[in-house]
Amino acid sequence: MKIHLRPFKQNLKLLFINKKLFIFLIIFSIGNFLLYIQYVDALKSFALSEKIFIGAEANKVHPIDLLSNKFTCETQQAIPNCYNYSFIFIFLLIAVEVFLIYAFVRYRKTISKKLLAGYSIVMQLLLIVPLAVLVISPNNVFNILSEQANNEVKTSIETLNNPTERVKVGVLSSTEIIAKKIATSSLDNFTIVESNPQRGAVLSFLKIPKQDKDTFYRAIVIPYQLDFQENQKGDALNSNLLYFPDKTLVINKVTKDDTESLLPVLANKMIITEFKHLVVTKNPPNTLFLNEIEYVVHQTREEEKLKKEFEDYIAYLYDYFEESDSIIQTNQSIVNSYPTDKQKYQREYEDYKAKWGNWYQECKSEIGNDPICEEGKTKIDSNIKSIEADLTSIDENKKVAEENLRLQIIYKNGALRDLTTAKQNYQDFLKNPITAEFQDGVFNPPDTIYVRFYEKDNKFLSSYLNTTLHEYLHFYSYSPDYSLDTFLDEGLTDYLTLAIASKYAEPEFLGVGYPNEIEVVGELVKHLPKEKIIQYYLDMNQTGFQRLFVEAYSPLDYENFILKGKNLFYASLKDNALREQYVKEIKDLLSRNKN
Repeated sequence: MKIHLRPFKQNLKLLFINKKLFIFLIIFSIGNFLLYIQYVDALKSFALSEKIFIGAEANKVHPIDLLSNKFTCETQQAIPNCYNYSFIFIFLLIAVEVFLIYAFVRYRKTISKKLLAGYSIVMQLLLIVPLAVLVISPNNVFNILSEQANNEVKTSIETLNNPTERVKVGVLSSTEIIAKKIATSSLDNFTIVESNPQRGAVLSFLKIPKQDKDTFYRAIVIPYQLDFQENQKGDALNSNLLYFPDKTLVINKVTKDDTESLLPVLANKMIITEFKHLVVTKNPPNTLFLNEIEYVVHQTREEEKLKKEFEDYIAYLYDYFEESDSIIQTNQSIVNSYPTDKQKYQREYEDYKAKWGNWYQECKSEIGNDPICEEGKTKIDSNIKSIEADLTSIDENKKVAEENLRLQIIYKNGALRDLTTAKQNYQDFLKNPITAEFQDGVFNPPDTIYVRFYEKDNKFLSSYLNTTLHEYLHFYSYSPDYSLDTFLDEGLTDYLTLAIASKYAEPEFLGVGYPNEIEVVGELVKHLPKEKIIQYYLDMNQTGFQRLFVEAYSPLDYENFILKGKNLFYASLKDNALREQYVKEIKDLLSRNKN
């Protein structure tokens, strides 16, 4: 039987314009709509119920990608919806293939194979639709949750801006009340938020954990929207300070009154918390926040103090030269006398052996096994060993003297270079005595602290906290009778200030006045017990520190360490290359010479 193929246009119309295809497409569209509904529902259920997200993850990938990557059907809440949308998705895939099989069977004898192949390709493109539904659904879910988050953020800010509602939820805004609350409670989980106060306030108000896991909506969507609102300048907080029940202190704006009420309490509490073994026998210091004009008076006093310390440093270098010359002379004398001393003890050794070497045999031959012979032999052997030890000691002393001589000549030459630099730095200091370390805070012994308040600059509270902590550490470690070398004192103070403040404040607001000295302390605690160093700092015990250092190194290394530390401290702040060179020399000394 001969099969007659219809014309191409007629076959095309037959394939694509027919009642069965129309019905199939309606069913296919309904299926995709149901797929979308079920998949969105599954994603929302997952996003609102599963506490597996940490806020920091949002900084790594976009929230939509994060939701797609972490979504799983293993959770009990998502299982029903997962079954539903998975079944629909599989049904749609099978439906397309079944319809294609039907078309092939129905038209294989009347339509060309090429046209059927093209029809198959077109129908296969329908599979893109359910795949597209799966792709766009997370984006739509995120948009739905974002709208919900925006409304919740708006409500939160309205509540926080309403004094009556604020009190109901236990949020404090009075600086005096906040200070009392901090003074009478522990600092566990205490956090200062300044970089994005609105974000920090809303997260604390909604009790979204800082580190623990939470849902995608709470841990990711709400913070994301808060960051977006911050960029869009949405509704803003109207309070300077807010203290939440979760111990989050949100700083929206800093005033002089706020710093005076809050920072002394915070600094004192942080130090006592950090050093639990610290026996506090002092009353807290008088802490005054002064405007820039008032502060200049006390700054000038500190400049005079530094001028005296600078002069003492130069005098120390001259004393070092005298001591260095004495050490060089002593060790050179040992090296020079080595041949004579060696010859003297060698001759003494040979003469003694020649005189007494055969005594024991002679004693035995004359009086036999008399105890006198044994006693004499023991004494002779002991004397020989003693002389041999002296010979060995002479050799060892020469080696030590040569090494000390070599090092001391190097150290002296370095000190001559340092003296020239110190004199120039001193002249520069006299011309321009304003130094970075005295621009923000001053401890005036025995019990007064001055902090400069910048009325024209919007400085962050954490910056003032950093300064206040530094000066409070000076106060608690102060002793009228003892002191540490200034570079150790300031380096350890800044090192501890940074270590304490970084537990509570955002690190980007914590500046340091002595970065090079901190670097030295950081290297020091790698080689010596940190706890002992800190204790000697709190006791201002230079002798104890010296003993600790010499036990691990040598007296000569200690003198060199102190000298290089002084050089670093009094080097010009503008001469970064020289300061970095001193730091490198100290690091080399600490890592190379340890016993």
